[in-house]
Amino acid sequence: MTQLPKLLLAASSFLAILGCTTTAHREAEPAAPLGHSPNESLFRFEGTWQGTLEGYNAPYFIDSKGYPLKFCIFIGEGNEATVFEPDKKGGWKVFGDRPFNAFHWGPQAVIASLTSGGDKDGVWVEGSQFTFVRYDKETSIVYWLRTVNNIDQPKTAQYYYFAWGYSGRMRLISVNGKPACGAKQK
Repeated sequence: MTQLPKLLLAASSFLAILGCTTTAHREAEPAAPLGHSPNESLFRFEGTWQGTLEGYNAPYFIDSKGYPLKFCIFIGEGNEATVFEPDKKGGWKVFGDRPFNAFHWGPQAVIASLTSGGDKDGVWVEGSQFTFVRYDKETSIVYWLRTVNNIDQPKTAQYYYFAWGYSGRMRLISVNGKPACGAKQK
């Protein structure tokens, strides 16, 4: 019986460490870590970001090393985000058919999409996530992870699941409330 109070104390201490030492995530306008203001310049991501990301190779990834990709990403107020890629005419077009959402927390932002569709191989599910880590007022280090499951394929099929990984720097090229990529949002 004397063990029970000790176990309860240990369990409550463990739960406090896990859940009570962090601040809850909010999906609204940029939030800030404890002791900081959301108005700090490194916490503001609204505007148009542009840059080239370099691919890499790792286990369970398609080898993308040596195949750089350019992106232009507009981050609006709240959760608004649009990702653009180069078109064949030297301009920009909206990246895929997927809607993206933005989530901010201090000096980091995540621009993410999760969608599903179908093609000749059957049903696919795709996730695409850009993680921004502020470097300075005009620069972010950006990590892009794109994952695909072709769920109607046998698990032994080469493209049952695959992913790409990229990283690089993107520069803030405009703080206008509209995309500065020269493309229209869908």
